[in-house]
Amino acid sequence: MKREERPGRTGMKESEIPFRLSADGDCVHIVAELPGIGEEKIRLDLEDNTLIISAIEKECRYKKSIALPWKARLGTKRFRQGVLELTLERSGR
Repeated sequence: MKREERPGRTGMKESEIPFRLSADGDCVHIVAELPGIGEEKIRLDLEDNTLIISAIEKECRYKKSIALPWKARLGTKRFRQGVLELTLERSGR
């Protein structure tokens, strides 16, 4: 019996995530476009002064690292019709 080889995640196409960033006092607002992605597939990671948005959908991996002006924590998150809206608040001083 011949075993079928299936392509692993390593051969996936990686795509950038278009986004807009604005700052207002102690908050950063980010709007990212993720058309065709389900909310449950989106992963957010905060590492020091960097926000990493990633998602895997079928044969494509989406990833964006965004440098922030300071350490932050997630304030609010809203996802509607392929648009992710985040507010990040300054964490400590």
